[in-house]
Amino acid sequence: MDIKPTCFSLFKNNDNIEDGLTEDFINIFKKCKYPHIVCIYGDSKTGRSTKMNQIINGIKVNNYFDLKEPFKTLKEIHTTMTKGINFYGPIKIVDIANKNDIDINEIDKQIINDELFFVDTEGLRTIDYTTKAFISGILTILQISSIKILYIPLLDNEKLEDNMKNIKLSNILNLFNNQSQNIVLIRDLPLKENKEEKRIIAELYHQKFFLENKINYLLNNLDGNINAKCEILPSFELASNNIELFPDCYKHKMEDLVYTILTNIKYDRTLTGNKLIEIIYELLEIFKNVNNIEILKNDENKLDLILLELFKEKVKKIYLDINDKIDKFDKYIINLNGKPESIKNFLIENIKNEIKNTWEIYDKKIHNEIIQQLEIII
Repeated sequence: MDIKPTCFSLFKNNDNIEDGLTEDFINIFKKCKYPHIVCIYGDSKTGRSTKMNQIINGIKVNNYFDLKEPFKTLKEIHTTMTKGINFYGPIKIVDIANKNDIDINEIDKQIINDELFFVDTEGLRTIDYTTKAFISGILTILQISSIKILYIPLLDNEKLEDNMKNIKLSNILNLFNNQSQNIVLIRDLPLKENKEEKRIIAELYHQKFFLENKINYLLNNLDGNINAKCEILPSFELASNNIELFPDCYKHKMEDLVYTILTNIKYDRTLTGNKLIEIIYELLEIFKNVNNIEILKNDENKLDLILLELFKEKVKKIYLDINDKIDKFDKYIINLNGKPESIKNFLIENIKNEIKNTWEIYDKKIHNEIIQQLEIII
């Protein structure tokens, strides 16, 4: 049975993560077979909610440039509407394609009926930037999103480089074997006063190619394992110069964005709705120890220390749980002939079962420390 798309929040209380996840979030995801998350993030008051509304409603809708649903928006420039982390979905991939005039033959047929969830987040530089609920929530959602859209205005080189560090935040755990795609969406790209639509579009494509190379050069300097696709939107100055051409050029570029989103969602049958819920709980436990996003952006070793401390506590707890079942544990020890290496391997397998959803995180980031910790316990 299809689930009706709806808006819902991640947390019951945006000020206190300990209150848990909303019932809407848990119930909806439990019913989803193969969900994919599309997350947009960036500075506040830049129009992220509007872009999500345009993608969801599609280019055929009449009030395309004045959409206030499903994500709430305000016209006041100095007011931010989005609070916390909000979802909208599920919507089938084929429905988003049809609404935006995307040829479904261009999309992987295996995922065409999979569910999409769109996530709108509070701006990274709002007053709540350092609240634990927001930090842990945004870091968690970015790690599990299939598509991560960093939305920025056209800035000078120094600020552009700082924005690339935000992309690094979305890949700090490198989950799911690089199945996700980073997209940098740049708004308000200034254009020369070309009067013909074809010339304007050609200039936009030229600047897109230039900016994508520049962005990936900056990312390679930060982390050679991260790259991003670039999409651009024309400046509203074009609307004042040539009001007839602006809507068509803008919609053309939004079609490009939707095409990039839908054609970069990977086929994956391991991530069910239930499994994503379990992974989210595991990640929130990790990230609740992060007090400031800027630390992670500028200190590569900080997350490894957090992971190591968390893992040590988990290992101790699991070891004690195993040891409590003394009869079963003794039988294994006898079968293993008391060899430390065999006992260590046995413990690792038990720990993998206990941390089955995010073992990959620990295994990749701190493998040597894991083994050392087990040797201390043994």
